[in-house]
Amino acid sequence: MNLPSKIVIGSDHAGFEYKEAIKQYLAKNNIETIDVGTHSTESCDYPDYAHAAAREIENGRWNLVF
Repeated sequence: MNLPSKIVIGSDHAGFEYKEAIKQYLAKNNIETIDVGTHSTESCDYPDYAHAAAREIENGRWNLVF
């Protein structure tokens, strides 16, 4: 499987621990990431982070949202 070299990643509080595990996997495979949040398990709204990730793609800085 060919993975892109740069990925933007984000989640709400419910996906925080999964997101952290995915970031570790990507780092081990030399894939650059930017984490747009959330940065804790404190309750939050997913759309805030989905929009942040989409803005990164829209601005052309990253080539995949996960």
